[in-house]
Amino acid sequence: MEMDKRQGFRSQRGSAVTSVAALVGLVGLLYVVYINLQVTGEQATKGMETQAVSQGVACMSNRQAIRLSITTWSVTHPGVEPTLEDLQKDGIHITSCPDGGRFTLEGGKVSCSIHSN
Repeated sequence: MEMDKRQGFRSQRGSAVTSVAALVGLVGLLYVVYINLQVTGEQATKGMETQAVSQGVACMSNRQAIRLSITTWSVTHPGVEPTLEDLQKDGIHITSCPDGGRFTLEGGKVSCSIHSN
């Protein structure tokens, strides 16, 4: 009978070690998943920031293109300050803000309703 007790004890001890190993593995897996989610969230945030910056740069580039169009237009219309409508009537394409902002032209200065100048 003593042999049976030892075998039972060994069996329980082996089962406990297996349970602890499984628990450690599960905790490790959960940790890896958590870290992966954190990294993915940070990358998404950086992606949105990058998109906002690139749209601001695109808007600035569009405003510069309008300023260049004003300079070109002024060569054929000396002494007259154009409006955006005047430029369009002469066939000059006025680009738009990628964020949907509205361009205004006052005193030769092109502004966007969303982005800083």
